[in-house]
Amino acid sequence: MDTQILDRFKNYVRDNYNNPDLISSVICSDIHCSRDSLHRAATRKYNYSSMRYVGSFRILKTMELISM
Repeated sequence: MDTQILDRFKNYVRDNYNNPDLISSVICSDIHCSRDSLHRAATRKYNYSSMRYVGSFRILKTMELISM
């Protein structure tokens, strides 16, 4: 179950990271899971929250774009 949630989450973040209104309630609504389920799954897998994952993804993407 965690794997499915995280797969949908990672794909969603990859496709929508540049949306300034990207918040956990919107993500969860769009990937059809509860905020608690997403938070638990992300914390188990990454040792930090789902929104911290989004922030880290944005930073890495920015660094990638700057280095081009």
